[in-house]
Amino acid sequence: DFYVTAPSEVTAEESYEAGTVDILCDTFEDAVAQVKNLASLLPSNNLAPSPLFEFEAPSTFANDGDDAMAVINSIADANSVVELKGGYSEKKCKTALATVMGTTVGFVAFEGEPICPCCSYKAEAMVKLCDAYSIPVVTLVNANGTVNKPGKENHAVGLAYIVLAGKGSNADFTFAWDKSVASPLPTESAVQFLFNDRLANGESKQDLEKEYIEKVASPFTAAACGAVDDIFAPADTRAKVISALDILAGKRENTLPRKHSVK
Repeated sequence: DFYVTAPSEVTAEESYEAGTVDILCDTFEDAVAQVKNLASLLPSNNLAPSPLFEFEAPSTFANDGDDAMAVINSIADANSVVELKGGYSEKKCKTALATVMGTTVGFVAFEGEPICPCCSYKAEAMVKLCDAYSIPVVTLVNANGTVNKPGKENHAVGLAYIVLAGKGSNADFTFAWDKSVASPLPTESAVQFLFNDRLANGESKQDLEKEYIEKVASPFTAAACGAVDDIFAPADTRAKVISALDILAGKRENTLPRKHSVK
């Protein structure tokens, strides 16, 4: 059983699925090893620099259609990824600590499904952890809008593009794959709104959706208006992330040192 105060019938597996447990191990020895590994990735305190490690480059490149963990493993150094809260909202969002070029980086990645409150909580927990130690966060945005679930934490979340990829999310850099779709509205809704007259005149809805994706929701259109900083093929993702992290290595915020809770 897994409990903090009095004994209960709540198991470690149930706590892992609920997001209370970050890493679930089969044996005590495995748990100790995971604790040591995780602790080694974190600075000794909130003012200390991130530790540096020897590293090997990953053996794979990112590809269109890869799941979230595959993309994370194609960016991170080989055998450095430590997934956190893996049992919680596992089919929609992945969070992990890893190293890139030997220094600690946090990852938040979405699996192409609508973002639910559980996803928001999971992502928030990782961002808070990384922010507490000034660890950079790489957010991999593959999300089809948002959805709310009664009975869960009812966060007021906006559309995925605005929350995660828009400039209003305060990301230092926003990158896009060359075949991605960047849109503040679902394609069907956007076509109904923008091309209502053309639909009324009998033009094919399918053709108009294709036109919207290619011309309006294209990452090149987003880059032209300043919403995206760079566009590249999936195979170049690790190199682009390394370059961005190198540029931001000396970034400092003029705020007082603080300590706050992490989830």
